Amino acid sequence: MKILPAGLKKIAIGISPIVTFHGYTCEVLKKNYSGGGVALQLVAASDDLEKGVSKGEPIAVATINIPGIDLAPDEVVIKSYSENEGMWDALINSNIILDTGTAIRTNFITARIGKLMI
Repeated sequence: MKILPAGLKKIAIGISPIVTFHGYTCEVLKKNYSGGGVALQLVAASDDLEKGVSKGEPIAVATINIPGIDLAPDEVVIKSYSENEGMWDALINSNIILDTGTAIRTNFITARIGKLMI
């Protein structure tokens, strides 16, 4: 039996996890990059006329694909800079990822690596 860390909720199969990012309530869709690796896309969880978004509309891509790095199948590199500022905290606070304590330096940024909990 797998024991989840305190505060984590088991997510039902077929139901996308929810995260709030930049004021948008988003579903987190787990996809794959063409060269391998997991991609996380945030899409609007419902119509929001005030914000001008429709259910399913893309809000952000939470991950970046860095060819040549060796990640475990349940690890992702999170884009939490530029327009994605705050993404790391949003995913951690929603129990989408856990902090692995590792990061990767690429070009001008350092990106943190998270362990997927979905």
